[in-house]
Amino acid sequence: MATPRSIRYLNEVRALNALFRRGGMSRADLARRLNLNRASVGYIIRDLLAAGLVRERSGGAGRAARARAGRPGIVVELDSGSATFLGVEIGVDHIAVVAIDLGGKAFLRRSVEYRTSARSPAFTARRVAELVGAVARSLEGGRGRIQGVCVAIPALVRDGTVVNGLMLGWRDVPLGDLLREALGRRLPVLVENDANALAIGETYGMASNPTETVVCLDIENGAGGGIVIGGELFRGATGFSGELGQLPLGGAGFTAGRPRSGHL
Repeated sequence: MATPRSIRYLNEVRALNALFRRGGMSRADLARRLNLNRASVGYIIRDLLAAGLVRERSGGAGRAARARAGRPGIVVELDSGSATFLGVEIGVDHIAVVAIDLGGKAFLRRSVEYRTSARSPAFTARRVAELVGAVARSLEGGRGRIQGVCVAIPALVRDGTVVNGLMLGWRDVPLGDLLREALGRRLPVLVENDANALAIGETYGMASNPTETVVCLDIENGAGGGIVIGGELFRGATGFSGELGQLPLGGAGFTAGRPRSGHL
Protein backbone atom coordinates (compact mmCIF):
# COMPACT_ATOMS: atom_id res chain seq x y z
CA MET A 1 0.00 0.00 0.00
CA ALA A 2 1.30 3.44 -0.92
CA THR A 3 1.99 5.74 2.02
CA PRO A 4 2.79 9.46 2.03
CA ARG A 5 6.39 8.55 2.83
CA SER A 6 6.72 6.06 -0.04
CA ILE A 7 5.08 8.50 -2.46
CA ARG A 8 7.52 11.24 -1.46
CA TYR A 9 10.45 8.84 -1.85
CA LEU A 10 9.30 7.90 -5.37
CA ASN A 11 8.87 11.57 -6.26
CA GLU A 12 12.41 12.26 -5.00
CA VAL A 13 13.66 9.52 -7.33
CA ARG A 14 11.67 11.04 -10.19
CA ALA A 15 13.16 14.45 -9.45
CA LEU A 16 16.71 13.08 -9.40
CA ASN A 17 16.08 11.28 -12.69
CA ALA A 18 14.72 14.45 -14.28
CA LEU A 19 17.73 16.49 -13.16
CA PHE A 20 20.07 13.75 -14.37
CA ARG A 21 18.52 13.56 -17.83
CA ARG A 22 17.57 17.21 -18.38
CA GLY A 23 20.17 19.09 -16.33
CA GLY A 24 19.53 21.91 -13.86
CA MET A 25 16.17 23.65 -13.89
CA SER A 26 14.00 25.95 -11.81
CA ARG A 27 11.49 24.64 -9.28
CA ALA A 28 8.68 25.72 -11.61
CA ASP A 29 10.16 23.82 -14.54
CA LEU A 30 10.71 20.76 -12.37
CA ALA A 31 7.11 20.94 -11.13
CA ARG A 32 5.88 20.94 -14.72
CA ARG A 33 8.21 18.10 -15.63
CA LEU A 34 6.93 15.97 -12.72
CA ASN A 35 3.32 17.14 -13.04
CA LEU A 36 3.31 18.20 -9.38
CA ASN A 37 2.40 21.48 -7.70
CA ARG A 38 5.18 23.85 -6.67
CA ALA A 39 4.56 23.27 -2.96
CA SER A 40 5.17 19.53 -3.34
CA VAL A 41 8.30 20.14 -5.38
CA GLY A 42 9.48 22.58 -2.71
CA TYR A 43 9.33 19.84 -0.07
CA ILE A 44 11.11 17.39 -2.39
CA ILE A 45 13.93 19.85 -3.10
CA ARG A 46 14.22 20.69 0.60
CA ASP A 47 14.80 17.02 1.44
CA LEU A 48 17.25 16.51 -1.43
CA LEU A 49 19.19 19.61 -0.35
CA ALA A 50 19.32 18.29 3.21
CA ALA A 51 20.65 14.96 1.90
CA GLY A 52 23.32 16.80 -0.10
CA LEU A 53 22.20 15.28 -3.40
CA VAL A 54 21.31 18.56 -5.14
CA ARG A 55 22.48 22.15 -4.94
CA GLU A 56 21.18 25.56 -5.94
CA ARG A 57 22.78 28.25 -8.06
CA SER A 58 21.66 31.57 -9.52
CA GLY A 59 20.76 32.19 -13.13
CA GLY A 60 19.94 30.09 -16.16
CA ALA A 61 16.38 29.27 -15.15
CA GLY A 62 15.04 30.05 -18.59
CA ARG A 63 13.87 33.21 -20.39
CA ALA A 64 10.22 32.86 -19.36
CA ALA A 65 11.10 32.38 -15.70
CA ARG A 66 13.43 35.41 -15.74
CA ALA A 67 10.74 37.54 -17.36
CA ARG A 68 8.20 36.60 -14.71
CA ALA A 69 10.55 37.07 -11.77
CA GLY A 70 12.35 40.16 -13.03
CA ARG A 71 15.65 38.75 -11.74
CA PRO A 72 17.83 35.68 -12.32
CA GLY A 73 16.08 32.51 -11.21
CA ILE A 74 17.39 29.81 -8.89
CA VAL A 75 18.43 26.64 -10.64
CA VAL A 76 18.37 23.27 -8.90
CA GLU A 77 20.93 20.75 -10.15
CA LEU A 78 22.53 17.49 -9.12
CA ASP A 79 25.55 17.72 -6.85
CA SER A 80 27.53 15.16 -8.83
CA GLY A 81 30.29 14.80 -6.25
CA SER A 82 27.90 13.99 -3.41
CA ALA A 83 27.74 10.24 -4.07
CA THR A 84 29.89 7.54 -5.67
CA PHE A 85 28.87 4.22 -7.16
CA LEU A 86 31.16 1.34 -8.12
CA GLY A 87 30.74 -0.88 -11.13
CA VAL A 88 32.60 -4.20 -11.28
CA GLU A 89 33.03 -6.39 -14.34
CA ILE A 90 33.94 -10.03 -13.81
CA GLY A 91 35.14 -11.04 -17.25
CA VAL A 92 36.57 -14.21 -18.70
CA ASP A 93 40.15 -12.98 -18.36
CA HIS A 94 39.98 -9.88 -16.15
CA ILE A 95 38.26 -8.06 -13.28
CA ALA A 96 37.66 -4.33 -13.67
CA VAL A 97 36.33 -1.70 -11.27
CA VAL A 98 35.04 1.73 -12.25
CA ALA A 99 33.90 4.57 -9.96
CA ILE A 100 31.19 6.94 -11.18
CA ASP A 101 29.64 10.02 -9.62
CA LEU A 102 25.98 10.93 -9.22
CA GLY A 103 26.03 12.57 -12.64
CA GLY A 104 27.08 9.29 -14.29
CA LYS A 105 30.70 10.31 -15.02
CA ALA A 106 33.44 7.73 -14.59
CA PHE A 107 36.43 9.21 -12.77
CA LEU A 108 38.50 6.18 -11.75
CA ARG A 109 39.25 2.80 -13.32
CA ARG A 110 41.19 -0.23 -12.15
CA SER A 111 41.68 -3.52 -14.00
CA VAL A 112 43.65 -6.70 -13.32
CA GLU A 113 44.21 -9.83 -15.36
CA TYR A 114 42.25 -12.73 -13.91
CA ARG A 115 41.34 -16.12 -15.35
CA THR A 116 37.92 -16.52 -13.82
CA SER A 117 37.25 -20.09 -14.93
CA ALA A 118 40.40 -21.25 -13.09
CA ARG A 119 39.17 -19.95 -9.72
CA SER A 120 36.25 -20.82 -7.50
CA PRO A 121 33.32 -18.37 -7.19
CA ALA A 122 34.14 -17.81 -3.50
CA PHE A 123 37.76 -16.97 -4.32
CA THR A 124 36.59 -14.63 -7.08
CA ALA A 125 34.21 -12.85 -4.68
CA ARG A 126 37.11 -12.28 -2.28
CA ARG A 127 39.28 -10.92 -5.12
CA VAL A 128 36.49 -8.54 -6.10
CA ALA A 129 36.22 -7.42 -2.46
CA GLU A 130 39.98 -6.73 -2.39
CA LEU A 131 39.75 -4.53 -5.49
CA VAL A 132 36.66 -2.71 -4.23
CA GLY A 133 38.40 -2.11 -0.90
CA ALA A 134 41.48 -0.70 -2.65
CA VAL A 135 39.34 1.68 -4.70
CA ALA A 136 37.34 2.72 -1.63
CA ARG A 137 40.55 3.55 0.26
CA SER A 138 41.82 5.65 -2.64
CA LEU A 139 38.60 7.68 -2.51
CA GLU A 140 38.64 8.41 1.21
CA GLY A 141 38.43 12.11 1.96
CA GLY A 142 37.58 12.91 -1.66
CA ARG A 143 34.39 12.11 -3.50
CA GLY A 144 31.06 11.36 -1.87
CA ARG A 145 30.46 8.20 0.11
CA ILE A 146 30.07 4.96 -1.87
CA GLN A 147 26.36 4.22 -2.14
CA GLY A 148 26.29 0.88 -3.95
CA VAL A 149 28.09 -1.71 -6.07
CA CYS A 150 26.88 -3.30 -9.30
CA VAL A 151 28.68 -6.42 -10.52
CA ALA A 152 28.31 -7.40 -14.17
CA ILE A 153 29.16 -10.90 -15.33
CA PRO A 154 28.87 -12.83 -18.65
CA ALA A 155 26.27 -15.26 -17.39
CA LEU A 156 22.56 -15.82 -16.98
CA VAL A 157 21.63 -14.11 -13.72
CA ARG A 158 18.45 -14.27 -11.68
CA ASP A 159 18.02 -12.51 -8.30
CA GLY A 160 21.75 -12.36 -7.65
CA THR A 161 22.37 -16.00 -8.58
CA VAL A 162 24.46 -17.01 -11.58
CA VAL A 163 22.13 -19.59 -13.11
CA ASN A 164 24.57 -20.50 -15.86
CA GLY A 165 27.95 -18.99 -16.67
CA LEU A 166 28.94 -21.18 -19.59
CA MET A 167 32.30 -19.57 -20.34
CA LEU A 168 33.20 -19.45 -16.64
CA GLY A 169 32.13 -22.96 -15.76
CA TRP A 170 29.73 -21.59 -13.10
CA ARG A 171 26.25 -22.90 -12.44
CA ASP A 172 23.74 -22.01 -9.69
CA VAL A 173 26.25 -19.79 -7.87
CA PRO A 174 24.77 -17.41 -5.23
CA LEU A 175 27.18 -14.67 -6.28
CA GLY A 176 25.26 -11.85 -4.60
CA ASP A 177 25.48 -13.58 -1.21
CA LEU A 178 29.17 -14.41 -1.72
CA LEU A 179 29.95 -10.78 -2.57
CA ARG A 180 28.03 -9.37 0.39
CA GLU A 181 29.87 -11.74 2.72
CA ALA A 182 33.26 -10.94 1.16
CA LEU A 183 32.70 -7.17 1.19
CA GLY A 184 31.70 -7.23 4.84
CA ARG A 185 30.20 -3.76 4.56
CA ARG A 186 26.67 -2.43 4.47
CA LEU A 187 26.52 -1.62 0.78
CA PRO A 188 23.74 -2.50 -1.63
CA VAL A 189 25.12 -5.11 -4.05
CA LEU A 190 23.46 -5.83 -7.38
CA VAL A 191 24.52 -8.64 -9.73
CA GLU A 192 23.55 -8.26 -13.39
CA ASN A 193 24.21 -9.88 -16.74
CA ASP A 194 26.93 -7.88 -18.49
CA ALA A 195 24.90 -7.22 -21.65
CA ASN A 196 21.96 -5.97 -19.60
CA ALA A 197 24.31 -3.71 -17.64
CA LEU A 198 25.70 -2.39 -20.95
CA ALA A 199 22.20 -1.67 -22.25
CA ILE A 200 21.20 0.26 -19.13
CA GLY A 201 24.50 2.14 -19.07
CA GLU A 202 24.14 3.21 -22.69
CA THR A 203 20.49 4.26 -22.50
CA TYR A 204 19.93 5.51 -18.93
CA GLY A 205 20.82 9.11 -19.69
CA MET A 206 18.55 9.26 -22.73
CA ALA A 207 15.28 11.17 -22.55
CA SER A 208 13.46 7.93 -23.30
CA ASN A 209 10.27 7.82 -25.29
CA PRO A 210 7.73 5.35 -23.82
CA THR A 211 7.67 3.47 -27.13
CA GLU A 212 11.39 3.62 -27.89
CA THR A 213 13.17 0.26 -28.12
CA VAL A 214 16.96 -0.06 -28.01
CA VAL A 215 18.93 -3.29 -28.40
CA CYS A 216 22.59 -3.38 -27.31
CA LEU A 217 24.90 -6.21 -28.36
CA ASP A 218 27.92 -7.16 -26.24
CA ILE A 219 30.37 -9.16 -28.35
CA GLU A 220 33.63 -10.07 -26.63
CA ASN A 221 34.57 -13.60 -25.58
CA GLY A 222 30.94 -14.49 -26.24
CA ALA A 223 27.88 -12.71 -27.56
CA GLY A 224 24.96 -11.35 -25.56
CA GLY A 225 22.35 -8.65 -25.78
CA GLY A 226 20.22 -6.35 -23.66
CA ILE A 227 16.84 -4.86 -24.60
CA VAL A 228 15.58 -1.53 -23.23
CA ILE A 229 12.03 -0.34 -23.93
CA GLY A 230 11.03 3.14 -22.86
CA GLY A 231 13.98 3.39 -20.50
CA GLU A 232 13.19 0.09 -18.75
CA LEU A 233 15.17 -3.13 -19.07
CA PHE A 234 13.08 -5.80 -20.80
CA ARG A 235 13.80 -9.22 -19.30
CA GLY A 236 11.17 -11.36 -21.01
CA ALA A 237 9.11 -14.21 -19.59
CA THR A 238 12.08 -16.16 -18.15
CA GLY A 239 14.30 -13.16 -17.37
CA PHE A 240 16.86 -13.92 -20.09
CA SER A 241 15.70 -11.94 -23.11
CA GLY A 242 18.46 -10.78 -25.44
CA GLU A 243 20.65 -13.80 -24.73
CA LEU A 244 21.61 -14.69 -28.29
CA GLY A 245 25.02 -16.24 -27.50
CA GLN A 246 25.85 -19.95 -27.26
CA LEU A 247 23.12 -21.07 -29.62
CA PRO A 248 23.20 -24.85 -30.25
CA LEU A 249 23.80 -25.29 -33.97
CA GLY A 250 24.79 -28.66 -35.42
CA GLY A 251 27.32 -31.10 -34.06
CA ALA A 252 30.83 -29.67 -34.38
CA GLY A 253 30.38 -26.03 -33.44
CA PHE A 254 33.08 -23.43 -32.83
CA THR A 255 33.75 -20.99 -30.02
CA ALA A 256 36.36 -18.46 -28.90
CA GLY A 257 36.12 -19.56 -25.27
CA ARG A 258 35.62 -22.86 -23.51
CA PRO A 259 34.86 -25.52 -26.19
CA ARG A 260 31.24 -26.59 -26.27
CA SER A 261 30.24 -29.05 -28.99
CA GLY A 262 27.53 -27.70 -31.24
CA HIS A 263 27.55 -24.14 -29.88
CA LEU A 264 28.03 -20.94 -31.87
